[in-house]
Formats: sequence, C-alpha cells, structure tokens
Amino acid sequence: PYDVESDLHSLITRIREQVPTPPTTAWKTDSGIRSARRTRWLWREGLPRCPIDRELETIVLVCLRKERERRYQSAGELARDIRRYLAGEPIDAKRDSLPYVLKKWLWRRRKPIATGLLVGAVVLAAIVWGIWYRAHQQAQLDRAAARAILAGFVQNLPGALGQLEASNTAVKAQVKEQGRAGVVSTSFADRVTSARPVFLLDPDAFWQSVDGGPLWTGGEWLEVCRADWPDRTAAVRQLAERAKSGTERQKYAAFCLLGQIARPEDKVTDLCVGAARGETHAGVAAAAMWAAGRLGRQARLVSGGDVFVDDLSAMTFVRVPGCDDYRMGSPETEAERHPNEDPAVVVKTVPAVFLSQTEVTVAAISGLLRDPVYAVSLGWADSDLSELNEQIQAEMQATASDHGAAAPVQGKTFDLIGQLAQWLTERSSQANMLAMSADNALAVPAQHVSLDLAQRYCEWLNSKAAGAGLPQRYELPTEAEWEWACRGGNTGRFCFGSSADYLKYFANCNGDMKSHVVATRMPNWYGLFDMHGGVWEWTSDRYKPTEEELSQFPEWKGKTLFAKRGGAFYSPAVRCRSAQRNCAEANSVDFYTGFRLVLKLERR
Repeated sequence: PYDVESDLHSLITRIREQVPTPPTTAWKTDSGIRSARRTRWLWREGLPRCPIDRELETIVLVCLRKERERRYQSAGELARDIRRYLAGEPIDAKRDSLPYVLKKWLWRRRKPIATGLLVGAVVLAAIVWGIWYRAHQQAQLDRAAARAILAGFVQNLPGALGQLEASNTAVKAQVKEQGRAGVVSTSFADRVTSARPVFLLDPDAFWQSVDGGPLWTGGEWLEVCRADWPDRTAAVRQLAERAKSGTERQKYAAFCLLGQIARPEDKVTDLCVGAARGETHAGVAAAAMWAAGRLGRQARLVSGGDVFVDDLSAMTFVRVPGCDDYRMGSPETEAERHPNEDPAVVVKTVPAVFLSQTEVTVAAISGLLRDPVYAVSLGWADSDLSELNEQIQAEMQATASDHGAAAPVQGKTFDLIGQLAQWLTERSSQANMLAMSADNALAVPAQHVSLDLAQRYCEWLNSKAAGAGLPQRYELPTEAEWEWACRGGNTGRFCFGSSADYLKYFANCNGDMKSHVVATRMPNWYGLFDMHGGVWEWTSDRYKPTEEELSQFPEWKGKTLFAKRGGAFYSPAVRCRSAQRNCAEANSVDFYTGFRLVLKLERR
C-alpha cells in the first residue's frame, strides 16, 4: 500500500500521513492474486478485471486506517468480518464516505488549499470591488447628471426637458428621486431646483408638499409661475384639477398659479368664477376671484362664512382667525430685521376679526369728502386745499345764516366738495406715470391720508351705521391684528415664506412708482390683498421709538407717534416684511400712506 523505495524516515512519514493505495488500484495481472471463491475474469481492452471485490477491499482498508478508533478493535472483529465475507454475508466494516474522504484529502493539502483560497478570495474581492467601483462611479455620474438636469429646470426649462428625454433610465429615476427629496428638504436651494420638475414628473409629491409642507412654508410653489412652460396646456390642466378636488391649501395655490399662467383660451375662467362665489374658505375664494379677473371676468365674493360683503362701506371683509399666544416681531436670525421688531417686546392674544380685503380706496373715502358735515373739518395741511376749504366753509356759513341750523346744502357747496373728492382722486394717483381710466383712479388706495382722517372716516361710517340701525362698527386694526393678518398663517418674513424674490406676486414695491389698483396682485392665505407694499397702513397703536431711533431722529422726542405697517411702493422688498414697522404723528400726511378697516358685528 505504500511506496517503500525511499529512506526509513520518508517511509514512516508516508505511512503516517499518506492514504494507502487501495488493493484494486495496486493489483496487477502478475500479482498472483486469485479469488478463492470464484474466478471473475472480465476482459476489457484486452486485460482481465481485478478479482478483488469491494467487500474484501473494505476489510483491508479498515485494517490500514490511520485513526486507531476507526480500525478493527480486536483480531476477533477482523475474524468475524472475514468469516462473513467467506460465507457471503454482509460485513460490519463500512467504506469511507465521500465527505470523509474529501475531508481527509483537504486536510492533507490544507496549506496549498488555504493559499489557493486566499489568493482566490483576493482575486474575487478585487473583481467584486472593481464591479462595485464601476457601478458606484456610474451611479455618481447618474446623480450628477440628474442634479444638472434639475438645475436646468430653473435656468432653461425646455432645454432641461430635452436633456431628460435623452437620458438613460437610471438618470430619469435619479431626477425623480432627487426631486421628491428636494420638495421636502430643509434647503431653500433644493426646494427651488425641485419644484418645477416635480410639478411635471411627480405631481402628487409636489401637492403634498404644498399642503402645509416645505413648499408651502418656503413659498417655492411659486416657482411654477416663474417657468417658461413649453406645454402650458398640461400645466393648466393639472392646476384646474387641483383647484377642483384638492385640499384648501392646494386649491388656493392652484387658483393663484392659474391666475399667473392661464390664458382666456384655456377655458378655466368659469371654474374661477364659480369658485369665487362658491368656495367657503376666504383665501380660496379670493384667489379664484383674482384669477378670474386676470382672465378677463370680474367676480365678486358673496357674504357667508368667512366673508362679509358690506354695502355701507362698499368694501368686502374677510375673517382672520385669532391666535391665543402670538409673539409679534421677528426672530434675531431674520435677515434685514430692525431693533424695533424685537419679539420679546410684545406678546399678545389676537382675536378673530373681519378685516377689509383691500386698503380703503379713493372711491370709498370720497363718500366722506362729499359729506359737508365732515368735509369742512378735515383740516388738510396741503396748501392746495386751503382756498377750497375756505370756500366750502364760507358757503356753508352763508347758507346757515339764511336758513338756520337746518340749512340745506346748496348746489355750489356740493360742487366744491366734489372738487375736494376730485383732488383726493388726483393726489392718490399722482405717482402713476401712466394714464389711468376714471374707474381705475377710484380703485387705487386712498393716499395722502393722516391718522386723523382715517379715524374720522371710521367715525363717519359708524354714524351712518348707527343711523341705519345696522350692527356693524368700524375701527383701525391694532398692530397685532395687522401683523397676524399680514402673515397669512406663515412664519416666514412674508405671507408666503422668506424669499423676497416672490414678493412681486403679492406686492407693489421695489421702487415701482406707479400707484396700483387694489387687488391686482395675489391675495394671501386669509384672502387679503396688498398687505405688503403699496402704501403704508395706519394702525391704532402708539409707537414707542427705540433709543437708537431717538438718537437718529431727535425730533421724535416728546411727540406722540402711531405705528404704520406694510411698507410702500417705493420700499425695497425687504422693507415690506410682515414685521416691518414705521411711525408718524396722527396729523402727518404723505402720498404713500393709507389704511384698511376692521369690521366688528355687534349683536343687538
């Protein structure tokens, strides 16, 4: 069973470690081995078959096993298997199983096998790493290509669509994945680059973020109206569907966007008009009304729920929800903030109020100017009106001397008061460098209005309401009421978020010297127009200057000042923030200050 043609040491090593050669392998035709039971000559290729069968070979190999416990344990056991073999009975010895033989073979060759396995593992790891690295590099390239396409939607939307169409499947998937992540990101840049592509490629993700998510908080949903849509029809169709069946916030945004990008030929005007009359949320109804106007159809809101159309003042009021714990001002991290906006100064509970949708217009305040009881006592500071006021007073005094306290208002007096109303109309639109129609001139905010005049207007309306037995009462908003209403439920710098880039959709500002017709820009979420920009708006609260302001404006010392809010058309966008404050004396008059009204309905 072993090669003995070597030195003794090598022989002993072989016997100890080498598997013995099986008898059937070692047998040769001249070995002299013959079967005692029978002759089994099977010629194959000219040679007889080995006469040693498997059972006899098993007995021999068991005797030669290396492990002591696997050999016969006594000569008696060996003799018993030999007798069984000779008798043709099954023997107790079992041949080595294939797993066992393989195990022994591996053990004998463990060092070279281990080396081979190690080399193989290194080679396999290198192959796997190479495949992974290549896939990783390709994935990075795909992600970079997707980022470039997303950025392209901001810079060149038609070109980005073309790039997307020509991209492979992996890049298209990355554009969608990164876009979905972008519209819920805390990063302003991510939301800006993702808003337009997600609006097109994954509308549900876009509208979910609009419904109180990051796009709503930051205002990036307005990116849709900044885009140069190559297929406006598809965009308008999507907006119309959301305007019909979305949530209230989604409807509001959809109508605002329809007003920006739709055209009369898109056939959504009836949808806007119907929503202006039928929607219960004031912000949704106001947005629909504004969109209808942009499409060439005038629609008016109707009283009900959060809307009150007031015939007495000829103005529409919307209900602004209250807040139990409102901290006015701006946080220290807010850009462009002023020390007088310190939120630690004022903490107020703001009640729900009805606030006029727009500033008081020239048309509305002209009624006061045509009322002789109030017109002659307005005390205009402008020298242009001195002679006119004197004429009115003299005419009325002359009439009173002839007829007593019940003197009728003569035609000449009416003519003079009409001139006064015309003066206000001209002054309120004097900054308009373009010609305005008579209707538009009456629809601009009443400018050149002092706080005294604004309060006098409230008194006039209250007297008319009392005389008619109506339950309404009019007053100016407090600062807290005004600021809370201006924010429109948003915690950012403006009613839509914090980016001044979007303010142009809501406000007349940045030095645009053209007086604006009210409600020509989008309303905020509460349904209020022109809270930002346009004209400064009076409030009923006194203004306490900071030490820094007193050092800068020493003439303010000892004066009673009142707060104005909202910025004006000449103001840069950052000076039209929700927390922006200004002040003046009650009798101060300038061509960029107006006001809006609070309506209170008293139970009787």
